[in-house]
Amino acid sequence: MGHAEGPVAGPEGVCRLEPVERIGRDRDRDLRRARLAGEPLEETVERDAADERHHEREAARVAEDVDDVDDVGMHDPRREAGLVDQAREAARIGGVLGAVALKRHRPAEAAGAALDADVDARRSAAADLARELVVADVLHRRASFYHASLVARRAWLDDGGMSHDTSGGTDVQFALPAESGASFEIVVVAGASAGRTLRVDPSAPDRALAGQSAAADLVLVDRLVSRRHLAFEIRGAHLSVEDLASTNGTFIGGIRIGSALLPGGEHLVIGNTTLAVTRLATAPGAALPAARSFGRVVGSSLAMRRIYPLLERLSASEATLLLEGETGTGKELVAETLHLQGPRRGGPFVVFDCPSALALGDDAAALLRGAFEAANGGTLLLDEIGELPAELQPLLLRALAPGPVRVIATTRLDLDRAIAEGTFRDDLFYRLATTRLELPPLRQRDGDVGVLARHFWAELGGDAGAIPYDAFEALERMTFPGNVRELQAVVTRILTVGLAHAPSHEPSADASLRAFCRTDVPYARAKEELLSAFEAAYVARMVEHHGNVQRAAAASGLALRYFQLLRAKHRA
Repeated sequence: MGHAEGPVAGPEGVCRLEPVERIGRDRDRDLRRARLAGEPLEETVERDAADERHHEREAARVAEDVDDVDDVGMHDPRREAGLVDQAREAARIGGVLGAVALKRHRPAEAAGAALDADVDARRSAAADLARELVVADVLHRRASFYHASLVARRAWLDDGGMSHDTSGGTDVQFALPAESGASFEIVVVAGASAGRTLRVDPSAPDRALAGQSAAADLVLVDRLVSRRHLAFEIRGAHLSVEDLASTNGTFIGGIRIGSALLPGGEHLVIGNTTLAVTRLATAPGAALPAARSFGRVVGSSLAMRRIYPLLERLSASEATLLLEGETGTGKELVAETLHLQGPRRGGPFVVFDCPSALALGDDAAALLRGAFEAANGGTLLLDEIGELPAELQPLLLRALAPGPVRVIATTRLDLDRAIAEGTFRDDLFYRLATTRLELPPLRQRDGDVGVLARHFWAELGGDAGAIPYDAFEALERMTFPGNVRELQAVVTRILTVGLAHAPSHEPSADASLRAFCRTDVPYARAKEELLSAFEAAYVARMVEHHGNVQRAAAASGLALRYFQLLRAKHRA
């Protein structure tokens, strides 16, 4: 084998590498990537090496060490063979470079180059992984969109839609989506909570949470981890991981992520804690009910069918319950259904609106006591408990002792974040969160838009068989930030004034105004409808953006009491 060209002295004595050496350095990065993954490879170079044969003998010894390695520790075994070959070649050229560097008495430069290669390898591997996660997420979203369109077609064809004649053939049957059998295990492999585990199954009724909060499914002892740091759930064959706006972030391979779909084999770093994600052997899918409703709660999606068994157990329970979820997901309806399906169905169902207590001032305490008295023998719903004034929280804590009233609380806020900010008592949270359930937003309930549209159409007195397919198609293309409540409002508008007046998928300002510029109503009424819609949207958006009513009112420039009155007006 010919002698490789050596370094040539460049300007100011800097060693300039010829192409062979540059190729060697690039391949050396792959070698170091293997070492970072756990390969115990050891390089030794003789300081007085004089010729290429000696370098080749040294590189051959290193290559033999590579052959002795049983497991290079990579997550993808398909890359292992190629990686070992690259390691051998890099070792050969690396031996030449190392010997030359030592002969020129440049050990510091060699160490610096090795450190740079390590950093480059980490960044390159992390970037590759990040790109793979993004592609997986895009493909999942695209599949969900097509699946939703098919389910809309099924709902329209189902009893109440267009009758489908197959001309003597077999009728088309649309089966409900089957539950995936994929499960994952999250293990704490580094940190103060090392050894703790969390199993995530496809039949779980809601997301599993990890963080410092005692109410989390995986409790972590780490001051750099947020109280509610991560959420896990199964999506198809992947584990969905979402960072819940944590303070210090979530990292995979050195890249900070917001959300990702993981196939298994990854390591998540949060604070000083490292979590290993393992895909478990696929088991038969858990049997879920085929029901399309539970009491007054309607939905046939996987997300809802996972919840129904838990709702059945909760309806028979006397335990305090915390219902979490975005605005409009149906928290109050679920609470009322649990009351009607449970042993207290003969007693009263009383709702106490916690945000309105801010406007009541000194009368709020008396009203809260009165609500407990009125709910005697029944259920008391504390609506939006996260906005209960601080001065009423000790009173509520004392009133939550076991007694003749079952308490169900709802919130759209992150109460763990409120505790960290000092606006909500942690002891009250633990008392309320004896049992907690997070309701899914409508965007995660594949196929339920059509099911709910038919339900609302019939509930409003319309003929279910008269819903045009164009309406279903239009609804499936729309986004519903207001969730089920917004969908109900759109269906009401379609039924009363027609599809042409329903909001589009992404309405412009002009299109939104034209929806109110109807020719069949006088000016005063059209103006009143427009102003009412603006007030409702403005108040809801301000509260959502600023986190609570006090900050929203201050930012709006309105008096707190007037802001509360506007909010109460449009919540009715």
